Amino acid sequence: MEDKGCIVRRATAEDAKRVFEIRNHLANRIFFNSTEPINWERHEKWFIDQYHDGAPNWCYVLVLSGDVIGYFRFDFDADNRKYRTSIALDPACQGKGFGSLFYRRVLSLLPSGTMVYAEVLLTNERSLKFFRKLGFHEHICTDGVSIFEYVIRSRSILLGLKLWTGNVAFFKAARTCIEDGKVDFIELYHDPDHVLHQEDGKALFGLPITIHAPNSHGFHEFLFGSEQLRIWNDVRHLADTFMSDVIVLHPGRDHTVDTFFNQLALVDDQRIHIENMAGLDLTGKKMFGQDVDDLAKIALRKPICFDFEKATKAAAQQGIDSRTYIADALERLMPQYFHVSGGDSNNPMDQHLDLWEGSIDILFVRDTLEKLAERIGKSVRLVFETPKSSNGLENDLKNMAYFQSRM
Repeated sequence: MEDKGCIVRRATAEDAKRVFEIRNHLANRIFFNSTEPINWERHEKWFIDQYHDGAPNWCYVLVLSGDVIGYFRFDFDADNRKYRTSIALDPACQGKGFGSLFYRRVLSLLPSGTMVYAEVLLTNERSLKFFRKLGFHEHICTDGVSIFEYVIRSRSILLGLKLWTGNVAFFKAARTCIEDGKVDFIELYHDPDHVLHQEDGKALFGLPITIHAPNSHGFHEFLFGSEQLRIWNDVRHLADTFMSDVIVLHPGRDHTVDTFFNQLALVDDQRIHIENMAGLDLTGKKMFGQDVDDLAKIALRKPICFDFEKATKAAAQQGIDSRTYIADALERLMPQYFHVSGGDSNNPMDQHLDLWEGSIDILFVRDTLEKLAERIGKSVRLVFETPKSSNGLENDLKNMAYFQSRM
């Protein structure tokens, strides 16, 4: 199935033509130091030399519905040991919030400590506002140019807030939490009974969002008939709308690896992350996706969303020490996206309690994630699947604070 999602990826040689078209568009050219059209043959050779063949530069492209709509370049300035950055979007896509989302996604991919700068003409009000809004330090020069500088400072664990599409009343507070730096991103669960309307979704637009598919309406069994495929289209649309690079899917129950892959083929999308499962579901039935051997086969095709609470429950079901299970799973699956909640480590049934409830070792979880982030050289994302309270997001923030205090 063709992927029509919105993704950020490293540019390939085949992207040279589209980057050329965006760069050469008059609406963009007028804001570059050189406003003259560039030559295609020279551009093509320059692009390959600059971003391939081992050159120390990076170019990322933003892909929407299969089409490249923008690029973000980082060209190494050897004299100053910094990367000069340049961003350009297709004029038809400008002014819609893509730039800031693109920026956040790309900067999260760069190594911590990377220094970047941009030269912006004082007549380019859109870019001036863009870099000011995103926290670049500005030096105004006398030659009609502002210099913006930024140092990538990566935290090892990014904190994710879990919301449902029916939690519209919490959306504005969630936005404030991100703007205040209390939360890094939101995982939005698509509830088929509460489809998110465009007007309600505006409160979240421009924020870093990931998507969780339903575990109801037949998704719990991971069997896709006409109703489930209709709902899946809504999930994909939600991921497109918020430019999510992740769609979390539960692998169901009563499956073998082969039957699971047969169903996965019906909904395949490169953003899918398959979540590991607890020993037993809430009805007491054994779950598929709890065995590390099965998960390792899945991980060859799809990234794993690793849930620490579910892993502890799976270990209990299989009579394995939870730390041994988790260490083996992380080594073999190499996940970078995680869930956490509290629970009884001796109970194989999924629970999703507060972190201070039950007996899951939250200090061990934090230490494990810190070491993993250090080993892979970039941040990992951790979603808190802890209970909501009647006081809005108060309990979510309390769980995050508890996690951060486990030092």
